[in-house]
Formats: sequence, structure tokens, C-alpha cells
Amino acid sequence: MSQPDYHPRVSASLELIQATNLQPHHTRSRLSETLAASEHIHSPDLVLRPRMAATVTDLISSTIKTLEEAIRRHNDVKDDNGLREVFHEAGRGLLLVNQALQAAQRNSAKEPQSAIDPLRACNTKANISASIFKVVAQAPETSRFKGYEAAVRQKGNGQTVEVLVVGMMNDVYALAENFAIQDQVKGLREAIEKLSKMEPSLPKEGPGNIFNNYGREQFNAPDGIQHINKNGNQVVAADVIVLLVLWIEDIQFRASLRLQTISHSKKNRKAM
Repeated sequence: MSQPDYHPRVSASLELIQATNLQPHHTRSRLSETLAASEHIHSPDLVLRPRMAATVTDLISSTIKTLEEAIRRHNDVKDDNGLREVFHEAGRGLLLVNQALQAAQRNSAKEPQSAIDPLRACNTKANISASIFKVVAQAPETSRFKGYEAAVRQKGNGQTVEVLVVGMMNDVYALAENFAIQDQVKGLREAIEKLSKMEPSLPKEGPGNIFNNYGREQFNAPDGIQHINKNGNQVVAADVIVLLVLWIEDIQFRASLRLQTISHSKKNRKAM
């Protein structure tokens, strides 16, 4: 009995499900591994790589646009001595992150899939940073520090701008080999070290205060050395959001495969 004609992507998915009895706990990475091992299915790169490459391009473009907005906001207050020096150093650090991403934008990722997570994390931090710098820039000059403190609480979940910028630097540094931008990220290590040695932009207070969890101990060095964390287990809200988005995408991806299987089975029964 002849099989119905399907789009190649659907056919590949159906063959995969029949061959592996795909279960809900299979992740997208597991799916890619199984596809690559199958002799009668085209390489997953033909299906997933273009989509991932487009996602990477969109993430880079979006992050660059957001960083440029944050840079403009910081320029509005760059001469304000009421804000601590590390605040301004973080503002200048935005330019380094932006330049590295522009270099990445001119190249193509060797492995688009592995670039998505750090880019999403960087994009999230960029949006939070832009929101904080916007609040500070729009506040009256005499109350900018108070406005900054409030913005860190409300928009940054306790993350100061230097913590966010160092996080973005680490994210971009992780992309260096993938995008062949090693030369463009050399200055990031020095910038991270400089920021880590400066006094925090907000005072650290006693236990229970949200700023106490984001001191110098959280800065990470992008050199393979064990990252320092003296405050115990810490989970940054931005990273939780990124993980949640990835989890939801995996659920949606698996659900689409299940629907294709059900549709395929129904058509086979009708044909019989």
C-alpha cells in the first residue's frame, strides 16, 4: 500500500518516531543525535541548521539594538559624579560587548545550536541593563542614585549594572571560537578584571538585603578557571527565564512530532 506524500521534514520526523519510539523525555539534542545516526534520513543540519542560523542572526541583531539604546542612555549621565565609578565603567563596557557582537554578526557560527544559549542569556541581560540605564537617565539629576537603586531592585532583581555587563562579557567570550572573533574579545578579560576590583555601584548591606548577593564574588573569568562564588548557590532570574524558554520550546517541538504521528496513523487507518 502506498504511503501518503508528506513534506520532507514531516516524513523525516515520522520515520524517526517509528524507528526510535520517541518518548516525551527525549530532548532536541537527543533528536539530532538520532537523526544523524539514521541511514535513511537526511542530516538534521538540512532541517534544523537554517532555522537555528536565523535564530542566531535575530538574537545578535536584537541584542546589538538593545545595547546601543543602553549606551545612549549611559551617555546622558556619563558625567554624573553622583553615580559610582563602576557604574560608568560598566556603561563603557557595553561598547566592548557591542563591538564583539558586531564582529560576530559579520561572521557565521560554526555551530549555531551551541551559540543560541549564550546569545539568549546575553540578550536578556542587555534588556535588563537598558531598562536600568533608562530609569537613571530619566531621573532628576539630584535623585539619580536613588532611581538607580530602585531600578536594580525592580528591574534587575538585585543585579547591578556591573554584574549584568560582566555577565554579558562572559556570554560573548563564550562565542569567540564559534564565530572566530578571538581577536575581538581579547579586551573583555581585562575589562572583567577591572570591574571585579572596583567598589560595587550599590553598597552591600547585611543578610536579607537583595544587593548582598551580588558583590565581587560573582564575577566570572572567561578562561576556564573555576568560577568563584562565595555566597552559596545563586540563581540569576535572567538565566532562569532563559532555561524556561528553552524548556517550553522543547515541549512544543515534541508536541508537534506527536501530532504528526497521530495524523499519520489516522491516514493509514483510513487507507486500509
